[in-house]
Amino acid sequence: ADHVAIHDGVIDGARELGARGWLVDWHGGDGLLAAVTLQRGDSIGLSVTSADAHVVARGAVARGFGGALGIGFRVGEGALVCDGCRAEASSYAGFFVSQAASRATVIDGSTARNGAGAVIEGQHGGRVTRLVSDDDDRFGLVLDHGASDWRIGKVRATATGRSARNRAGTGVELFAHNRHNAFDEVVVIGAAGYGLAIAGDSDDNRFGRVELDARDAWDHDPGLVIAGGSDRNRIDSVRVLGHTIGVRIGENDLAADVPSNANQIGSVYIAGARYNAIRFEWGHDNAIGEATIADSDSSGSDADGFKGLVYFGNDASGNRIGKLVQADTRRVPNYLIYAGPCAAKTCKRRAAPTGNRVEHVTGRGWSVAATHGLTP
Repeated sequence: ADHVAIHDGVIDGARELGARGWLVDWHGGDGLLAAVTLQRGDSIGLSVTSADAHVVARGAVARGFGGALGIGFRVGEGALVCDGCRAEASSYAGFFVSQAASRATVIDGSTARNGAGAVIEGQHGGRVTRLVSDDDDRFGLVLDHGASDWRIGKVRATATGRSARNRAGTGVELFAHNRHNAFDEVVVIGAAGYGLAIAGDSDDNRFGRVELDARDAWDHDPGLVIAGGSDRNRIDSVRVLGHTIGVRIGENDLAADVPSNANQIGSVYIAGARYNAIRFEWGHDNAIGEATIADSDSSGSDADGFKGLVYFGNDASGNRIGKLVQADTRRVPNYLIYAGPCAAKTCKRRAAPTGNRVEHVTGRGWSVAATHGLTP
């Protein structure tokens, strides 16, 4: 049925305590769901299912969908345009976009306390104009299963993993084989896990402004991680506050990891790191144009041999920082730059890193040796 509009009211899947299945399954074109609340079902609130379907959801709310795949808004095939929608308290995802969804799909909305705020698997592209995630359990936004060619405006994820007590709660992650996605702005506040992770062979993605602030998080992990064979990603600017590691490229303590190469970051500001500000672990030809580090040290990881605000690991080669500024006057008994070898048994693939360089260094108030393992 085409040209169907549903306005106002509530569709309540549990009012009679016996509802099963999807509340609304839409197959037609030119559909409109306006100011409708979908709630309390055992699987899905709104599903757009047919390849020819095109549905606009305006000011709609989906909440309280349980089961193994509890989803508020789902795009199977066809296109869903969400305008000011909200998804709450669904077990799997607030918004879910499958691989076959149309590139005309658009998400503008907010999420809270879902398994993940938004899960995008669409391989034909689409748009996220705005996504605001609050206290979703595992991810604010995750791209998975080859989601590619998406244009994403502003994403803000707050307190991911807080209520679920999920130490891996990550603000934004590119999880597997994600290509040619473009993000204008990513802001992650108080994530228990990573702020932004680019992983699983995700290549050629672009990011504008990235801000990752873990100062109010109940648990702390690295801020920006590029790992798992992810290559040629570009980030204009990154600001990382209060994460254990500011920027980590490669994870050679994981047996399944592979090197990540030729990633570029224009500028980085890192404050409050305790397990290195910048760590190049596995990969070559990664570059940071300018890095400023304040109120940070590497005392938390000294026992494993990761000494220094900037650390070049055993499996790092040909990586570069153009300008490095140590911006405060802390006198930490450690190195400003340390190039392996790492003593921990998890990072012994090579005896020492090769060909890495920092082209210009400004340090203030340091009375200890500035570098180890690099030619001054």
